[in-house]
Amino acid sequence: MPMARRKSDRRARPVSALAKALSLALWVGASACPAEPSPEDAVPAVNVDGATPQNTPIPTGDANDGSRPQITALHAPEIVSPGQIVTLRIVTDFPVAEDIVGVALVIEGVEGWLLAEPNPSPATVSDPGKWVITVPVTVAEAFTDSAVARVSVALLGPGQSAGAYQSWNPELNPDAPLVNCPGDADCEALACGADPVCSTSCGDCSAAQACSAAGVCESIGNACPDAAVCGSRACGPDPVCGTDCGSCGPGEQCSDAGVCTTTQGAFVSRLGAGATRDHNCAIFDDGQVACWGHNAGGQLGVGDLEHRGDQSGELGEGLALADVGGEAQLLALGDAHSCVETSDGALRCWGDGTAGALGRGDTKTIGDQAGELPGALIDVELPIGNLEALCLGGQFGCALDGDGEVACWGANGFGQLGQGDTDARGDQPGELGSSLATIDLPGAAASIHCGRHFACARVGSAMYCWGRNDWGQLGVGDTENRGDDPDEMGSNLVAVPLGAGRTPRLITTGSHHSCVVLDDDSVKCWGQGFWGNLGLESDLVFGDTPDSTPDQLPALELGRDGEIEELSAGDRHTCARFEDDEVRCWGYPWALGVGDAEGRGARPGTMGQNLEPAVLSGLALTQMVAGADFTCALSDNGRVQCWGFNLSGQLGVGDTQTRGDEPGEMGNALPFTDL
Repeated sequence: MPMARRKSDRRARPVSALAKALSLALWVGASACPAEPSPEDAVPAVNVDGATPQNTPIPTGDANDGSRPQITALHAPEIVSPGQIVTLRIVTDFPVAEDIVGVALVIEGVEGWLLAEPNPSPATVSDPGKWVITVPVTVAEAFTDSAVARVSVALLGPGQSAGAYQSWNPELNPDAPLVNCPGDADCEALACGADPVCSTSCGDCSAAQACSAAGVCESIGNACPDAAVCGSRACGPDPVCGTDCGSCGPGEQCSDAGVCTTTQGAFVSRLGAGATRDHNCAIFDDGQVACWGHNAGGQLGVGDLEHRGDQSGELGEGLALADVGGEAQLLALGDAHSCVETSDGALRCWGDGTAGALGRGDTKTIGDQAGELPGALIDVELPIGNLEALCLGGQFGCALDGDGEVACWGANGFGQLGQGDTDARGDQPGELGSSLATIDLPGAAASIHCGRHFACARVGSAMYCWGRNDWGQLGVGDTENRGDDPDEMGSNLVAVPLGAGRTPRLITTGSHHSCVVLDDDSVKCWGQGFWGNLGLESDLVFGDTPDSTPDQLPALELGRDGEIEELSAGDRHTCARFEDDEVRCWGYPWALGVGDAEGRGARPGTMGQNLEPAVLSGLALTQMVAGADFTCALSDNGRVQCWGFNLSGQLGVGDTQTRGDEPGEMGNALPFTDL
């Protein structure tokens, strides 16, 4: 890895020799037996249904350790007979059966017990919320009155010697006749699964029943999971289990067919998100604009400074539109301001006007007072026309026209306007229009991208960046700003070194980092990587030294192949949308959509095959945008779903609950934004 900068930063009765010889532990998938413990090493057994907990002699593991698999129930006969095949049903709380690497059966103080043969891998059947493991054990024929029957069952989890334990002390019946099991077990009525005496199949339950963990057919109303496995966006009773599929989300209603249908009157054609802050805007198919989320600068354009989407009743029919005086076709969001280009070519901005961010020739805030829009909007005068792209950063913005010309306005403290100085443009009269020089680039630009205080463009087969560079976000191997002094632009502007023969296909910029998809579909990221947003399994800074430029960095391991359709960087995370609409994100945890609050990309072993995709509804997507610790996706039916941080209501669901950081919040459970 290239060099980089770090952020500042019962004891049992005596056992005979024969018993010791027969004492064994069967480790499915393992080869070693646990060491004989001392009494003080004994671990309390887990309280389970239908069994009396006892101290267990197995020293490894902690029954109170939530990170280890736990035994929540042990189903086994209370009386056993010689020759009987006993099936132990071990109910666990481990969420993924494949992660249980074995089951240990420690048989001690036993005269007359042994396993008929080495047990196969434990059979597992899913039951939502837990896993059931079945293990057959054969009771030997030679029982005596003094026999001690005691079996300790242990689960073995990944990377650990053992998990939780439970003891089973059945009553022995040595006078019972030897059980000779038939080819087909003599099961009781409505029995299912493996017969507990003969361990043969009892058959299946009827269509109106399900097999419980105890091997009894139960009506589906009792046997089905608490949350039915329903189809995409299903509601009402599940047709198989008869249990509730859940309610529809904001902007939806449950049809007679049990499908959530939208009540949304207009459909979103284009979605925006503030990459560096906490608000959202959307252009509807009729050209109208609506915004929600953070509003401390009037960036929602609704005539006040109140957030929208953090309380019920503020969205849907109650969501006020931002009247931009025309049909919007381009949309960009900054720290605390928003801009659109209308169908007649007018560029109009509202929100916090600090440093001329709105391009009005002043520093006024527009959109925080009732009745200001659209009358108070002033068209931003630029020396270019026929706009093709628009981006906003922290109090500045840039536009690209059809001829490849770029013009920027607003704050310029780091040279982000590319004018060779640090003077703002657009905060005073007469600074825009023909008085504003276009950005001097080494050729015609094909795309434009704004970070918080820097910008990047694709020019021909190269990528160029200018503005703030204290975290190496420009990717040129130093920390010198570009564009704040004369003679730093044009032919003197250093291209980002991407590697011999490599060209940029997709570019994205976050607050203080940049990422690119190259022509060979590899992904490189550089800049500030404190939260793993660079995907390099490090929390360091890259791009600020000659040996950490993009050409020196490894391509990101995203855990799958396939063409990336979109790459979007937010404040502290980055996301890729693949051609099959799978979304994978890395960086700060809130916005990754994987059902936990763990970040990805800052520590070894968190990328590659360990980088899980966001759990989405399976809808076809047309757009994905990353914001400040949240992410949104636009489906091809014109509806929006967002996940991540939600303190300001930026997810648009009428509350401030973060979504995607806990299990069960994503997929079909993720509500649509109520528009």
